[in-house]
Amino acid sequence: PRNHLVWLVGSLARRKPFPFLLDHTLCVTSMDYTTSAHIPSAQHIPIMLIPDEIPKLNPPDNDKIRLCHSPTNRQLKSTDVFMRAVEEVKKTHPEIELELIENKPWKESMAIKSTCHIYLDQLKIGAYGCGAVESWMMGQPVIVGLNDWVYSFHPELTEFAPKVDEKTVVERLEKLVTEGERGGLWMAGNPAADYARRVHAAENVVRRWEHLVEFVRSR
Repeated sequence: PRNHLVWLVGSLARRKPFPFLLDHTLCVTSMDYTTSAHIPSAQHIPIMLIPDEIPKLNPPDNDKIRLCHSPTNRQLKSTDVFMRAVEEVKKTHPEIELELIENKPWKESMAIKSTCHIYLDQLKIGAYGCGAVESWMMGQPVIVGLNDWVYSFHPELTEFAPKVDEKTVVERLEKLVTEGERGGLWMAGNPAADYARRVHAAENVVRRWEHLVEFVRSR
């Protein structure tokens, strides 16, 4: 029967989209906006998080500006580029320090993340993932490389996640660090937090799933 609903996670659709274009698949969904560039019929369902499970931002009260980066795949998440950028910015801002969060349970990772001022996501994929949404929900600035396709879905992303790549990441990081030195880094109640809660809060995402499942069942 032609009533399959496929949910894609990660970059599988970008690498091998053909299996998801077969006739028996009625509907493909993905958390990644860029999937629909490879599978035109794909329905985008946003990442779902529960805001109450996200800890409050609580960096230490000292002169340090803490950065964090939690790569699941260092090559894919531009880890080397971020580390070089941090070292470059540290030449004029020695107060910054980078915390790499790897191979830790989610709650422990979030506890570490909540002590940092800026989150470094990725520069290659073109879309954002759970890490960026978590940070936005807690009011933490994120450096993330997004493509024009993603901005076309949500133009307001340009307010708090302007375009950045390997050539401009040092400039973007230096700007955020300078704002942090002036006490201007975000906390709760900023456009990014509002966006994350509106688009990614569980109650909103569940409604979209309910409509989509009912659509597939009725075919």
